[in-house]
Amino acid sequence: MPLQLFYHRLKLAVEVLEKAVDQGKISTDGLATWDDLRVPPTAPNHLDWAKIKAIAMQVAPNRQEHFNFIQLPINPTMVKARVQPTQKVKRTSKLENFPANS
Repeated sequence: MPLQLFYHRLKLAVEVLEKAVDQGKISTDGLATWDDLRVPPTAPNHLDWAKIKAIAMQVAPNRQEHFNFIQLPINPTMVKARVQPTQKVKRTSKLENFPANS
């Protein structure tokens, strides 16, 4: 799927999720992907977390988005997400406490 189409569909999905937050059905949401947040920015399937957060901010009421989580493989044999940065965002999660060589 072309990335522009993906981001368009993501925007539609986030709109639905933000409505669910407003209705009290959920309190937060996020995105799960196997590779797309872990591949280098030059890869055709690379997803830009900053752009994803900007989309969430754009559709959220009062710019208070609830798009707060990502899920991707990270374990003792798959440390790529920990040791090979592919995103240009400040680390603010407990992932900083996950040893790269464990």
